[in-house]
Amino acid sequence: MKFHSRRSKALLAVVGLAMIFLLGMGAERIITRAERSASSDSIFPQANAQDYGAVDIPTVVEQAAPAVVNIQKKSVTVVSRQMPPIFQDPFFRRFFGDQMPQNAPRERIERSLGSGIIVSGDGYILTNNHVISDATELIVTLPDNREFNAKLIGTDERTEVAVIKIDAKDLPFVRLGESSKLRLGETVLAIGYPFGVGLSVTQGIVSALGRTITGAESRGLFVDFIQTDAAINPGNSGGALINTRGELIGINTMIFSN
Repeated sequence: MKFHSRRSKALLAVVGLAMIFLLGMGAERIITRAERSASSDSIFPQANAQDYGAVDIPTVVEQAAPAVVNIQKKSVTVVSRQMPPIFQDPFFRRFFGDQMPQNAPRERIERSLGSGIIVSGDGYILTNNHVISDATELIVTLPDNREFNAKLIGTDERTEVAVIKIDAKDLPFVRLGESSKLRLGETVLAIGYPFGVGLSVTQGIVSALGRTITGAESRGLFVDFIQTDAAINPGNSGGALINTRGELIGINTMIFSN
């Protein structure tokens, strides 16, 4: 694991993660399991089934959706600029000398979008490692359109999880559930920002547990995945997979399709 502060160890310790498959509409989608920490002093509030009671799906969404955020990553890469071969001809260099264009590196700014889940009222957010990797700037947009610059707290490449933080208070947050208690056929909801078009909610079931991916272990990845048929699209990465009590039991991580 890579940690950027002593506190980040406590943050990532609450997410004993595993990863999972998703299958539906001809595509397999992978999600990261969020396990509840056994630590009693976790900064993340833990879920209690009695906190929610018997509620309908729209009510669950109304409770959880305000805590799912859009994450914009800006990264800067250095690329070589190649001049057309004609400018490298000695004839042109004889007449233009130092005024000739030169092959020189230049910076290229790349932007990408993903999702995240607020898990504490003071601004700690869980997301995927690949959503924030190599970022020079992270901008978090809340459902109410407020924007914040975020700082990286910690990452774990093996489980594809990262923790970031925004400077805010009294935020809505999603409570952590226990993915180890998931049952086949259980209803789940995926919430995120696919294609950057805005907040989106889809419904499905837990199709399988304990899935793996060929070659994952050799690449140093955790290999315990949940499979669901809830529709997930690009931009959903880092978003929430919740149960019908509104508890976070997974992080949308990957899409497999032909």
